[in-house]
Amino acid sequence: MGEAENGVKGLKLIRKLRPDVITLDIQMPEMGGIEVLRTIKAERLDCAVIILSAMPELTYREQCLALGADHVFDKTSEFKKVIEVLLAL
Repeated sequence: MGEAENGVKGLKLIRKLRPDVITLDIQMPEMGGIEVLRTIKAERLDCAVIILSAMPELTYREQCLALGADHVFDKTSEFKKVIEVLLAL
């Protein structure tokens, strides 16, 4: 289990720990969640990706899913769904 304060550190931690599941926020310092997601998929890192964001606009949701996110949730209203997804994994 790990936690990072920004996208750059998060990506380094993902590469090191090779977690089964990661959660990302779209807005993170230094490297946003969408860019981290692109990198994870480009490097073919094998993990499920859950995007949590307070920016629930359909364009963000569609973009994240098109880039390979497994789930995208509005953290202000759909946070409980994350637990359901984690239990299902």
